[in-house]
Amino acid sequence: MSKRITRWCMAFGLAGIMATTAAFAQDVTTDVTATPMTTPPAVATGAVVDPGTTTVVVDPGSNPVVDPTSWGGTSVTTPPKTTNPPVTTGTITPPKIPVVTNAQKKTILTKTEIRALLADGKYLEAEKAYHTWAAYWFEEDSRLLAQIEQSVLMQQYRDGDFMALLALTEAGDPQAKGLLQGVLLNDPITQGTLTEDARKLATPAHIRDLVAAVNISRMTGDKSLLNALMLVVKSNNTTLVNNAIEAVGDLGDTRVIPDLLKLLDTADTERTVYLARALDKLGAGNAIVTRFTAQLRFPEFATRTRASLALGAVGDMAGGINIYQLLAKKDPIAIVALGGLKSETSQAYILEALNGSEAEQLAAMKSLGVVGDSAQVKLQQQMLLLLRNVNMTDSVRIAAIKWCAEQTKLSSSLSIPSTIWSVAISDDKSQPDSVRAAAISASAKLGMLSSQTRRNLQRPIAYGVNDTLATAARESFLYYATHAGMKK
Repeated sequence: MSKRITRWCMAFGLAGIMATTAAFAQDVTTDVTATPMTTPPAVATGAVVDPGTTTVVVDPGSNPVVDPTSWGGTSVTTPPKTTNPPVTTGTITPPKIPVVTNAQKKTILTKTEIRALLADGKYLEAEKAYHTWAAYWFEEDSRLLAQIEQSVLMQQYRDGDFMALLALTEAGDPQAKGLLQGVLLNDPITQGTLTEDARKLATPAHIRDLVAAVNISRMTGDKSLLNALMLVVKSNNTTLVNNAIEAVGDLGDTRVIPDLLKLLDTADTERTVYLARALDKLGAGNAIVTRFTAQLRFPEFATRTRASLALGAVGDMAGGINIYQLLAKKDPIAIVALGGLKSETSQAYILEALNGSEAEQLAAMKSLGVVGDSAQVKLQQQMLLLLRNVNMTDSVRIAAIKWCAEQTKLSSSLSIPSTIWSVAISDDKSQPDSVRAAAISASAKLGMLSSQTRRNLQRPIAYGVNDTLATAARESFLYYATHAGMKK
């Protein structure tokens, strides 16, 4: 009896244990099936993962992939997040690894790749790639920037764009100075030839370019251009000759004094004033006094007028009375001659002329040397008003901008550099391209490109569709890269 009871207990205990085990096994299976296990996705080599944000893929040998459409680059699509599929019991499916395409890798070129473009003669591509790189990394490589802009401008000149050569020269490129000298020496207009071909060539645009070349020669102060300028002095275009005479006087080489004195024999009244101004700068003002003082007593009014203007241009007050009488008629050449008579009266006339007609204003720009230190702030205020006034003629506004760019000291209270910068980057149609180009060129000389933010604003202009503004922007960047003393 006791043995039978023992066998029944053992049977019931074993059955309970087996049932419990089966239930436990069923619970475990149910848990695994209902809540699949997840494993963090594998990270591709070189990838950066920020939890909760879109994964950005970086090529180990290049720069981060970005969307550079603001600088004209190719749009890049960011790889989507990887979603883990449901996991079945006992298996784990690995996530897909995003594939980085070549197009994504090449969106921001490296400096090595940009230099390769430059070496291959792909100058415009190198320029755009550089500015995209510099804007993204927020830094500059002055040496590379100078090489690129010099290459682009030189290629444009070879393709027939004379303004590109002027931009190179104004930025201080030594090779451009030699090329400019060749242009002035070999141009039929500067040689004074009167052939039919020369007459056809003497278009207003061509003369304007030559005048600009002469004026840039004056600004550079390079005496190697003296022979070319003396050839221009003997040409047949009045505007070109008078500008060349001014440039020769500014270069300061006294060897040209005899030639300039000979030109007085056939010079009209206007050219006489320019010759007198140049000779006075060269230290030969006494020769003008000797020659023209006696002519103040001549009976012919024209002779006396010419003598008065010549004497006034070299600072001799003997001709001053007649000059002041001419100023009552607002004669522009009298305003130019007034530049030699430094007095309170002359200063008042010049400041008043800046508010006159275009001819008076441009003449006054040549005689600003009579304005003393005490009136410099007032003078700068007037220049600021001229460059701001969109109703003013382009030539006057450009002259005001260039004058401001040449000054070593500007009143900080007037904010002239920032005003010129606002004109440079303005997309207002009331700002003509020629005025904006002058402002862009002046901005670098005024130190406005020392700011990376401003440089980034100007970058799209350099490779934009407007050739006038693009040339000015390239000149500005070249000047900045070669004069700013940036870290190499």
